[in-house]
Amino acid sequence: MGALLTGAAANYASLKYGGPCSHSQSVEIIGTSASEILPNDADRLGYVLVNMSSNLLYVNLGEDPTPTNAIFLSANGGSLVVQVHEDLTLTTLSVRALSTGAGSNLLVQSLRRFSSTEPQAGTSEN
Repeated sequence: MGALLTGAAANYASLKYGGPCSHSQSVEIIGTSASEILPNDADRLGYVLVNMSSNLLYVNLGEDPTPTNAIFLSANGGSLVVQVHEDLTLTTLSVRALSTGAGSNLLVQSLRRFSSTEPQAGTSEN
């Protein structure tokens, strides 16, 4: 579970989104086979993905990515920001990733409204 946030920004988020929020950060290792990096989560408010590798990455919402049906993240800093204010329910969908080379690092930062249960990989909460 991510750390509960405190301070002025956390108070603002709590009022805006109806409860306390938590933040998590991880570095996921992406390979040449598609893998889930974020499960479905009805309480996720947004996330940031940053390609920290020298390989190309492809991400897709809800299904496996391919070079022809995915969001392209360029090498060495390509990023994707998805937030509930702009993208509505897209923030809640699972996110899957694929790389053109093995061992590619993807920074994943996520913000979610705190709840007593965490989403489980492969389950649907929305």
